[in-house]
Amino acid sequence: MNTSTRFALAIAAFALAGCTTAPGTPVPASEPSTPTSASKPSKDKDNGAPEVADPIDAKKFIEAPCTLLTSAQTTKLGLESKGSQAGGTSAPYCSWNNNAGEKYAVGFQPDNKGGLSDNYRAEKDGKWEYFEPTTVSGYPAAFLDAVEGRDRGYCGLVVGVRDELTFNISSRGGPGRQACDKIKEIAGEVIATMKAGA
Repeated sequence: MNTSTRFALAIAAFALAGCTTAPGTPVPASEPSTPTSASKPSKDKDNGAPEVADPIDAKKFIEAPCTLLTSAQTTKLGLESKGSQAGGTSAPYCSWNNNAGEKYAVGFQPDNKGGLSDNYRAEKDGKWEYFEPTTVSGYPAAFLDAVEGRDRGYCGLVVGVRDELTFNISSRGGPGRQACDKIKEIAGEVIATMKAGA
């Protein structure tokens, strides 16, 4: 499986609520829409997802995920200066390499209107092989994936930036389970970019 396919499946796997038929099996989604308070879904409190206390207006980044990291940030993170965008218009993502051959991808799931709550529901439905809640720069998040591959450097992280919007990061070929630490570090930089540019 090539890198683009792996990342497409990883990013698609995060949107299980109505966007996939089975873990890792993408189904075409509609064009991205801009989340608004009017379109915010009613929260299913039983899912247990924390609410986002300081929502970020991320709409300008959704269709341009390669702008989520500045050149200064990619240098700090040890990544190539320019990322490569893929995924079409429904769920674009950007991937960056480093000198060790590790790859990291970041993207949004704007059609996943339940935000992080949908991922918590998917956990209750048994969709994730692992699901570990965490926080990134004060924002609720969870390490998760439909396939356990952390020992091989495959790790997934979803971060809620609004109650109705998440962004996702996945790694391929990272340094074993330390890849999870790396994508959490990247997520912190992504949040900093959005907060500075929103």
